[in-house]
Amino acid sequence: MERPRFQTSPYAYKVVWGSAIALVAVLSAGVWGLLHDMYSSTRADSERGLRSFVERQQPAMNRLIGSIDLLLFSVEDILRLTGTPVTEQDPADLQNVLQMTVKQDALISSIAIVQLDGKVLASADSQGNYRLEQIPRNWLQGIAQMQGKERMLRISTPDASWAQMRVLHIARALNTASGIPVFVVAQVPLSSWIGVLVQGSTLNGLEVTLERADGSRVLRVPSDAERTESYRAAALAEQLPQGVQNGFSRLDGAPAMLEVVPLNYDGLRLTAAVPLTTVFQHWYATRNAVLLGALLFSLLLLGGAALMQVYLRRMQRAQQQVLESGATLHSAMDSIAVGFLQLDVRHKVVHWNPRYEEMFPRQCRHLAHGRLWSDVLVDTLAEADEQQRSEQVQLRRLQQAWDLGDSVVAELSTADGLMLQLSQRATPDGGRVITCEDITEIRTATAEIENLAFYDPLTGLPNRRLLLDRLGQAIHLALRAGWLGALMFVDLNKFKVLNDTQGHEVGDMLLQEVAQRLRNAIRVSDTVARLGGDEFVVMLCDLPADLEEAARLTERIAEKIVHRLREPYLLGSYVHRGTASLGVTLFGQAPVEVSELLKQADIAMYQAKSQQAVDVCFFEPHMQEVINARARMEADLRQALTLEQFVLHYQLQILADGSIDGIEALIRWEHPERGMVLPSAFIPVAEDSELIVQIGQWVLRAACQQLARWQNLPQLAGVDVAVNVSARQFRQQDFVQQVQRALKDSGVAPSLLRLELTEALVIDDMNDSITKMDALRTLGVRFAIDDFGTGKSSLFYLTRLPLSQLKIDQSFVRHLGVSHTDDVVAQTIIGMAHNLGLTVIAEGVELQEQIDSLLRFGCQRFQGHFFCRPLSAASLQGFVETMPPLSQVMQGGNVLSGQGRLTLVASAQDGHSASGGDDDATHDECESLQVVELGELGQHQGGEHGSEHRDQIGEEARYSRPSA
Repeated sequence: MERPRFQTSPYAYKVVWGSAIALVAVLSAGVWGLLHDMYSSTRADSERGLRSFVERQQPAMNRLIGSIDLLLFSVEDILRLTGTPVTEQDPADLQNVLQMTVKQDALISSIAIVQLDGKVLASADSQGNYRLEQIPRNWLQGIAQMQGKERMLRISTPDASWAQMRVLHIARALNTASGIPVFVVAQVPLSSWIGVLVQGSTLNGLEVTLERADGSRVLRVPSDAERTESYRAAALAEQLPQGVQNGFSRLDGAPAMLEVVPLNYDGLRLTAAVPLTTVFQHWYATRNAVLLGALLFSLLLLGGAALMQVYLRRMQRAQQQVLESGATLHSAMDSIAVGFLQLDVRHKVVHWNPRYEEMFPRQCRHLAHGRLWSDVLVDTLAEADEQQRSEQVQLRRLQQAWDLGDSVVAELSTADGLMLQLSQRATPDGGRVITCEDITEIRTATAEIENLAFYDPLTGLPNRRLLLDRLGQAIHLALRAGWLGALMFVDLNKFKVLNDTQGHEVGDMLLQEVAQRLRNAIRVSDTVARLGGDEFVVMLCDLPADLEEAARLTERIAEKIVHRLREPYLLGSYVHRGTASLGVTLFGQAPVEVSELLKQADIAMYQAKSQQAVDVCFFEPHMQEVINARARMEADLRQALTLEQFVLHYQLQILADGSIDGIEALIRWEHPERGMVLPSAFIPVAEDSELIVQIGQWVLRAACQQLARWQNLPQLAGVDVAVNVSARQFRQQDFVQQVQRALKDSGVAPSLLRLELTEALVIDDMNDSITKMDALRTLGVRFAIDDFGTGKSSLFYLTRLPLSQLKIDQSFVRHLGVSHTDDVVAQTIIGMAHNLGLTVIAEGVELQEQIDSLLRFGCQRFQGHFFCRPLSAASLQGFVETMPPLSQVMQGGNVLSGQGRLTLVASAQDGHSASGGDDDATHDECESLQVVELGELGQHQGGEHGSEHRDQIGEEARYSRPSA
């Protein structure tokens, strides 16, 4: 059987192309007429403007030249009336006449009476002053050769005056009794004529010239020399055409519209021209745009006709394809991955594909061609069990919504665990097509992405992003509803130790257990989140509106959390006991930013950490003030480094025979507002911000430079200087090179430099410490252990490190003779050092009794207020020069009345009371010191003994090391 074919009439193609060609012809005619009218209008406007300009400027220029001619003519009349002779012998009278004349015309810059040979008999400028003018001689001789009226008034070509200004010379011959040719010449600035010539002109590209019939120019506008000198215009005709003519520019020969009119003087012609390119510039642009638009529109018309022809042909092929594709439609539906159900106009089943049967297997036995889909759903629902009933009820409700005209797209959960997206669309014949897409994997992936975005993968708790969102909502809700909320910042203590010793797997197990305990400690309406690491946040909502009651309830919950977190953790085979620090802040009384609330809880948590006996701490405003003050201090320290506000003070170290053993360099900060700032106020901030490295480098360089200057003083030559080194500075990879540069730049011997390190510093990384110390020891630099006995002292590092000295901490020295434990510790340190071949120095010496005890124990070196307070370099030099003998003091004699006698002397010499003691007076008397491990020498509890006077001295002497 022959397949049906769709035929298109050939007449349709002719109509399409004929219409397109007719439209193109009409468009072309309209464009031509429009452009012709615009061209004529543009030309007419330009001619009117040019004609109007010439009509204004011709009489204006005649008046201008006429006024100058009349002025020059008046000179001859004045000379004749006054009887003034035109001779060289009496120039004063000529000068007076010219001075009166030149002031009568503002356009004339000067006027002169000149002989034929160019010699000036008299001249005057516009101010009435004499000025020697340079008149072109050839031009004057040319005037003299002319006869009759030609000599009445002559205008020169532009020339340069004595002030390098372009001018015109206008001359008129004088009739003299001697018959010798004499001329009165006016000098006119070219710029003044140009201003008059173009005054009131509004024509773009206007070109104006004043020229004679032979083509020589007197004046041109514009006066572009390069443009005008390169082209010489032909001479003008004797008979000038009337009106605006088409011609060529008198400046560059370009086609132009111009008009030439004669002037009344010197055969001048006024020429005004406008280049045709300027006249029709806008018309050219409009023409191009219109032509381009017309061309594009014509192409569109022709293209549309071509597309219409293609469309008609495609319609023919499409109709044929539709007729042929009917047989393959159902097979294509059967092969698609989406479930498909087709209903007719009465909503009876027409067709469905196998994928639909897979999605709804319970409908298969009820589906049949020509059956109402609603009956299929009802029958399937009647046979469904409890689990399948929900699926069928959802389908039934969706079918009812579609029957009411709602085209909603719905998601449906099947009894088999699939997530389907159902949508329906009307067919052209009024039927309906229902499609079912399996989106189970998409929804699973979406849920997983959401979980990763808002929940911590390790603990399953909300992460920072979700916490910030919930906290922001809680703040607004608390303000509206009138209840209060609380935010707790939970940090696990010593979690890093567990990670380092037991591994990250055990640490993860602990975090999971902590998360579970925090969940169990709060209500369902509250939130527990993990910010990262070992930091958790608990948000309590709907607390009482009364602040005190809310605080008490929050405190009970916080203590409950602390108690639960203290309970032992079974992490695999390892049993862990840990604690936590909680920072708490309340919200709901006033609007507050989420970030500010988190910062408050964080500050309170760190406050709880800093107080070892406190697990829970509530935020108070003064905590923020402390943080802000610390930030300001850090900013001031950075500025202090830039402005070099740090200074070094120095404290003597005395031998047992009373001689000077060494000097310790101590840093001070000369703050422009706070005055002299001790290290205890800024060194902790510098250590936290890593500025301590730069400060330590400065101290090292400054101490070496001062040491080099002291080598020229007999009392201090050969005395070494001790410099404290911080842990951060010592751990720098180039620390050895830093010391080498400081020594090289200052030129001092390395043996005069002693670096003081703490026990914790050298033990932290023993191999690195030994490597750096050996490298510097090879150069001659010596090392001492500072604050010995307060850390984890060990014979192991004492035998391995290249040390030369131990420094007994002032906390042991302070109670010598009073505390038996301190006596034993000091005596043991001294004996051990001697056995190891190390020298010993006691710091913080303030009393004669302390010296006596140390001498009895065998100590030979001392440092403290008893001898000298920290002084500036200049004050220390003066103190050393006047220092009394100390031999009797060191032998126990009381030759100096009153304790601290040397200290008082030093203070007087320094000009102020030194606000700080030696560098080792860093420990508060009430601060507990760590147990010394050297054979369990004993444990010192500062402050348990001693007199009130000693406490006063110790308090005065307290400050932190400069770079520790």
